[in-house]
Amino acid sequence: MNKHLITRLRGHRWGWPAPFLILLFMVAGAAPAGATLYFVNDASTNGDVYCTNVGSDGNPGTNAAAPKLTMTNLFASVTLLPGDIVYIDTGGYSNYTVNVPASGTAGNLITFQGSTNYGSGGTVFRQNNSASNVFSLAGRSYISLRDLTVRDGQCGVYMTGSFCDFYRVAAIRNARGFWSQS
Repeated sequence: MNKHLITRLRGHRWGWPAPFLILLFMVAGAAPAGATLYFVNDASTNGDVYCTNVGSDGNPGTNAAAPKLTMTNLFASVTLLPGDIVYIDTGGYSNYTVNVPASGTAGNLITFQGSTNYGSGGTVFRQNNSASNVFSLAGRSYISLRDLTVRDGQCGVYMTGSFCDFYRVAAIRNARGFWSQS
C-alpha cells in the first residue's frame, strides 16, 4: 500500500433516516461554510433521492430541480472547490471515465455523494471498457466518494493522490477494484 495514501473504508447501514437526514441537510444548508452543492441525474426520476427532474447538460446543475446529466459536463461548466458536494442521484451513468478535476483540502474534502436508495439500484458508474478506469483521482487528494458502485472498467477507482475517503463504494467486475500508485 502506498505509504502516502490514507484511506478510510467505512461501511454501515443508516436505515430509514438517511434520506430524511440528507434532505434536511440540503434544505437547511448544512454543507460546510462556503460549499456549493451540485446535482447530477440520469434521464429518469425513478427512485431518486436528491433530484426532482431528469438531468440535462443544458441545466446549471446547481439545484435539485435542474441537475446536469453527466459528470463530464458538470466538470466542464463549473470549478469544484474544497468543501463542495456533488449529489449524484439514483441511476446508471455509462461509458466515460469520471476524471475528478480538483482536490479538496484537509478540512474540506470534495464529496461525491451517490444515492442511498439501494432498493432502486443506487448510483452506478459503468465504464464498459476494460482498458479505461471508471473513476480517476489522478493527482487528486482530499476526495470523498460515498454510496457509489463502480464497475466494468480497468480500475474501479484509480488514485495517485492521497487522503481520500471511501464510504460504501462497491467495485464490481473491474480488472482492479481500487488502485493506488505513486
